[in-house]
Amino acid sequence: MFGCRIKFPVQCTVDMESESELTVIPSAHKQGGQPFVLIGQPTWVKEETDSCEVGFKLLHSPGSRQLSEYIQKLALAAAEYDEEEEMLNRCSSR
Repeated sequence: MFGCRIKFPVQCTVDMESESELTVIPSAHKQGGQPFVLIGQPTWVKEETDSCEVGFKLLHSPGSRQLSEYIQKLALAAAEYDEEEEMLNRCSSR
């Protein structure tokens, strides 16, 4: 089961019984990542004086495949970054 947390910069009222449509715009959007839609069920709300955080359980969604592909791309990019950092550390310790 996947989930996400969304922070809104304003106070908000959340219907805990309704599903919400969440549009995701990947950070790699400029490199060809396309926005996709997920369906979420609110599971918790944390209200602050000037903001609101909502936790969503992700349901079967039109964008489920794109989410999986995006997570794989992020994991690959993180692994490549770790390899580059390790190589730089080796070079600087010589």
